[in-house]
Amino acid sequence: MGLAGNVLQRKLTRAGIARSPLPDTDFVGQTFARQIEKGLRPLVKTTIGATLVEARVAKVSEAIQGVSVPAMLGVVEIDGAKAQGLVILESDLAFHLTDLMLGGDPSAAATPVARSFTPIDHALCRLAEDVALTALAEALGAAFGRPLLGRFAVVSQQQDVTQVRFAPLHGDVLVYNLALDMGPAARTGALRLFLPLALLDVICARLADKAVAAPVEEANDLWRVQM
Repeated sequence: MGLAGNVLQRKLTRAGIARSPLPDTDFVGQTFARQIEKGLRPLVKTTIGATLVEARVAKVSEAIQGVSVPAMLGVVEIDGAKAQGLVILESDLAFHLTDLMLGGDPSAAATPVARSFTPIDHALCRLAEDVALTALAEALGAAFGRPLLGRFAVVSQQQDVTQVRFAPLHGDVLVYNLALDMGPAARTGALRLFLPLALLDVICARLADKAVAAPVEEANDLWRVQM
């Protein structure tokens, strides 16, 4: 058993990273950033810029290592899919969004304070998370040339990524990392989006051309949809 266990462990360690099923991962990320700018501007009532810093596929266990604690974590689901994703507002971003939405001066370079989040923080950041999910749906629709059937929603909010089980640790996840700056003082913060490939497979099947025209007995055949 010891030898067999060691062999299995080595195989799992060497397992490669799968490719993103999206037709153009970078395009989706760039469009996602532009739509976030558009959606957050009315909330913070100042200029805002979003830059796509990273778009890559990684193991969940690796991806979560770079997430600070605390961070505003929104567990994401889409209608009809069991797989979940994660939208993350890093602590600095959550601080600035909350401050600006409560009337803070965008021209003042306020210093973020690391602390546990209050119910007010959760409620205000939920608005920003909803903006991010709307931006994601619009970016996916632009990539496929048709609107996404189904709605993304935050089903729970957490603060410690080590206590969230949104996907298996050995699973593959598409990571989008965005840097945001807000107002004349250029307040900065990071937004991350973790989309397990199992969730993206469901989304791509819904958006693919053949998924619409396929007979009922073939509509759920993912291999046929992708081919």
